[in-house]
Amino acid sequence: MRFYQTELTLARKTEEVKEESERSAKLRRKTEAVDYNLKTADFIGNNIKINGCAFVSDADDDKIVFSTCVINRGLNPDDFIEKFVNALGKKQTEIKTKEVYLNSFFYSLKNAQSNGYIDSDEDISKMLNFFSLYTASSRRTIYSDRIIEEDKSFEEIRFDVQENGLSRGYLDEIERISGGKTIDKFVCHPVHYFIQSKNSDKEQLMINDLLIALYNKGRILSKRYTSINAENYRLDENVLENIYTINDGNTVLINIAEIKDAETDLNLGGIDLREICRVANNHSSKTLTIFTSKDCSPSVKETIINSIGEMPLVEINEDSFSKLAAVDLLKKLAQKDEVELSDGLVERLMQSDKDYDYDEINMMYTKWYHKHVVNDLFPEYGKYLVAKTIEEEESMASPHYELSNMIGLDKVKKIIDDAIKYYALQKEYKVRGIKCNSPTMHMVFKGSPGTAKTSVARLFARILNEKGIQTGGKFVEVGRADLVGKYVGWTAKVVRKAFDDARGGVLFLDEAYSLVDDRNGSYGDEAINTIVQEMENRRKDTIVIFAGYKDQMDKFLDKNPGLFSRIAFHVDFEDYSNQELLDIASLLANKMSLKIDEGAKEKLLQTFAEARKDKCFGNGRFVRNLLDKSKIRLAGRLMKSDLQCLTDEELVTLKPEDIVFEKRADKSIPRIGFY
Repeated sequence: MRFYQTELTLARKTEEVKEESERSAKLRRKTEAVDYNLKTADFIGNNIKINGCAFVSDADDDKIVFSTCVINRGLNPDDFIEKFVNALGKKQTEIKTKEVYLNSFFYSLKNAQSNGYIDSDEDISKMLNFFSLYTASSRRTIYSDRIIEEDKSFEEIRFDVQENGLSRGYLDEIERISGGKTIDKFVCHPVHYFIQSKNSDKEQLMINDLLIALYNKGRILSKRYTSINAENYRLDENVLENIYTINDGNTVLINIAEIKDAETDLNLGGIDLREICRVANNHSSKTLTIFTSKDCSPSVKETIINSIGEMPLVEINEDSFSKLAAVDLLKKLAQKDEVELSDGLVERLMQSDKDYDYDEINMMYTKWYHKHVVNDLFPEYGKYLVAKTIEEEESMASPHYELSNMIGLDKVKKIIDDAIKYYALQKEYKVRGIKCNSPTMHMVFKGSPGTAKTSVARLFARILNEKGIQTGGKFVEVGRADLVGKYVGWTAKVVRKAFDDARGGVLFLDEAYSLVDDRNGSYGDEAINTIVQEMENRRKDTIVIFAGYKDQMDKFLDKNPGLFSRIAFHVDFEDYSNQELLDIASLLANKMSLKIDEGAKEKLLQTFAEARKDKCFGNGRFVRNLLDKSKIRLAGRLMKSDLQCLTDEELVTLKPEDIVFEKRADKSIPRIGFY
């Protein structure tokens, strides 16, 4: 169906209107309303089942506004509109017609009924077979409607592909459409589409250009399309059928981005995903369906493919670039800007084991190019930006390389490496079709404060993404306050929300033992029980890492019988040795642009030996705090001297007197009574 609004400027003499009394003008308008009603009823009665309908929605002394719904796919809308203009029998000086959204048409229908131009808006909606959608139209969250206003040639669409790094598969489909025949009379839709893109702007551009290309070839009747979210709880079968009925000859966009797992999340509140596919298949010859997703899980994709029957589907994904292909693309981008790519950028890229998409490569190049502009073209700004560029270079390093070069943690690194190899093998089994059980991927990190549990978890998430084991690359950190609701019934919801946020990545529960309460049946217990349930439900796409102190974590794991069995890897983070702490101090000092002289290093070793006797010793965290305090003492010491007489090295060198360890006061409370 296609919907239009037409405005007629009437050829009525202004003098006649001025001379008319208010009473006679009111009577005339009432008579005209009855006349419009009769003519609309006559026109609808003769046309609605075959061609569509038209009705006056608004009128005054100077103009008439009417709306048109064209049902007949072979009917020229202009011819249909002209017939209604002739039926009205009014002389006009100007006619303006535009295509409108569904809600605009629905509003006109309600307005026409309230003004008396039609007898019943609901009767017309029933005759047009979209009564369910019409009565639900006030709930705008069910669907959204859009009309693509721009026009583009195929050459302009090809330019969009090149400029925005759209995939080769997408370009191939545009070429197929371009090389195909132009349809004079709409027949059917030969194929439908499944578009996956992590970039929302790219996804929208692909949809727009694809529909423009199809419209230019006559393969769709309109550039209006209706978008629905497959997980919308307001969506039901009747409304979905109405959406497809209304888009006969046009397009329905189904967004499945929020569906997590077809095995556990198929019932989406209002309508099952398989039912959506069934309706799409039933209308496949007359209504184009485009499924869209940012990151569709294999189980969801398999469900769609198995549920659409014989409906032909063209899948369009983002291109994936190997390291060598990524280097070639970087060189092309540099050639376009007439600059020479640095060897350093290429070397960093070649260190990685992952494949890249276009946006990642383009971002990598953009950062490098900005740095090149500053260093080579405007060197006077180089010193100002040095801190940022160093940080950017570090962020581009391979996460596996970063983990390998962390100080200490030898046993931790071994377990993490074993886990990564295990996950990679499971992925290879799946690719080759070798039957294997879905692995339990969850972990628990136990250790004292400051032993890099959070840092390792973040790197682990990045490594999984880099190697394609987990596609989201997300790292979501939560604590008790993020998982326990304020009121009864809220806790389960907020826990599931945390799992939703971490989908495709790692959910990190720091100080997980804080969920253990003194009494059973508390909010903490509800959170733990929900976590155990979600760990099982989301085991294919989300890894949970629990972290905390060893003794408390052991009590936490004993709280729920199903918790321990769902954890595949138990990782113990040992306290750093004195020498490892000194290595950490040297690394941090270097990042702070500080130096540590030999005397200060000896003082640090003595300090670490003393501080490690404290049961609450903070390891790396303690080192950072100690250096922060040492910087302040360094400043106090230097300000007593004549700064002009000091060298640059003296200004940044820590000495033994700058290292001061303040031992924690004994907070034990004497017992009252005899002892």
